[in-house]
Amino acid sequence: MSCTSVHIVGSGSASHPQRNQSSVIIDSSDYMILIDVGCRTPQLMEPVTGRQFPDLILLTHKHYDHLCGLPMLAFLATFKGARSVWVAGEPDAISLAKELVSLAFKSAASQRSIKLEMTELKPGSTLTVGPFKVIAFEARHTVPALSYQVEAPSATIVISGDTQPTEAYRDAAEGSDVAVHEATLPSGMEDKARATGHSTVGQAVEQVSGAKIGVLYHLTPESEAEALRAVTAGARIIVPSEPLTIKIC
Repeated sequence: MSCTSVHIVGSGSASHPQRNQSSVIIDSSDYMILIDVGCRTPQLMEPVTGRQFPDLILLTHKHYDHLCGLPMLAFLATFKGARSVWVAGEPDAISLAKELVSLAFKSAASQRSIKLEMTELKPGSTLTVGPFKVIAFEARHTVPALSYQVEAPSATIVISGDTQPTEAYRDAAEGSDVAVHEATLPSGMEDKARATGHSTVGQAVEQVSGAKIGVLYHLTPESEAEALRAVTAGARIIVPSEPLTIKIC
């Protein structure tokens, strides 16, 4: 039976003192996709998945807390046997990723050749890697941003990135196996959420309500307590410890 694992290796915002920044890994037995790269993700990836490098890195947007681990991942690739690094995502994020990866390669003691592929995506773009089909759709943040739907043989997984609530996400999450959505602010702070391009916990719970399992991430210390109450209230909601693995067969 074909199984898909969803690993939450980063569930915090930029400033959360106990959580790694946003990072989600989706893998089968042979292929692995990483969505956003929190600062500690390169150190967590192999213990969690048994593999050192993903086949594809997806970036939701250019804010540094979503790609701060990318230079380290590229640096490790220079001496740990990776043959290629493939990064895809929102164009502004790809532009910054090129600079960061280039600096990492220049700083490496080993100068062996590594194939670097950068792919710009826009809403409606699709990619295929192994058994996975990736569909990008628009997120609403303070900078251009994307959300992703990943279709696997045994599962559909939806990842929000940083965004206000959107109808596109609700549609993608409806009937999905796992829907991961940011929950940056406590309920009652909808005006601030709108101004900063984020969602409150209450909005996030509503966004994932049509999924079999909803996961709240991009948590702040202020939103975490309410998010944990959503779990104890009996909703089909997970607030991940790190790392957390959800296996779907």
